[in-house]
Amino acid sequence: MPGLGVLGVHEAYVRSLVRRAPDWPKKGTAFLDMNPLLADARALKQCIDSLAERYGGGFITHVAGIDARGFTVGCALAYALNCGFIMVRKKGKIPPGPEGSSSILSEDYELEYGKDTLEVASDSFDTARVTSPRVVLVDDLLATGGTATAACNLLRLAGATIVEVAVVMEIMSESLQGRRRLKEEAYIDAHALLTFCEE
Repeated sequence: MPGLGVLGVHEAYVRSLVRRAPDWPKKGTAFLDMNPLLADARALKQCIDSLAERYGGGFITHVAGIDARGFTVGCALAYALNCGFIMVRKKGKIPPGPEGSSSILSEDYELEYGKDTLEVASDSFDTARVTSPRVVLVDDLLATGGTATAACNLLRLAGATIVEVAVVMEIMSESLQGRRRLKEEAYIDAHALLTFCEE
């Protein structure tokens, strides 16, 4: 059927489970809530199956998820691909390694409604016994691209090659340009299961 997105005949159903929350968390911001999608077994399975089909074949060694909603989809995808999972955390969430051996890499970034910091342990890939980790980075949403760009930078500092950024939802607008920012600043492509135009 022409005009179908990456989810094919399942797209309309999955899309119907995404709720818009206008003016949240601040006025002028349209928040896309995927909690109903995650709670629906059929929709969640279609999302994970679609991503697993794209990234299967053994060329991915790890899936990385961005705190916190990226953990939900990312960990399920890692299981489906038989890969390890790496958590890219918000500031202050990573404990030190054995006898304080693990150093923490951090990067500040801007988002639509403020600033934040992401962190990853520098030894994230040390226990994986993989000489050249190849990672797909997963999050719930791509908007400005600031969060994903910071996460890509951190994972590269930890020794990984980023294959692609995968998101459940992407907001497309003249003002956001998250996909372009990722390409220009992190030199990486993005893959979205669902796209939404900013209202």
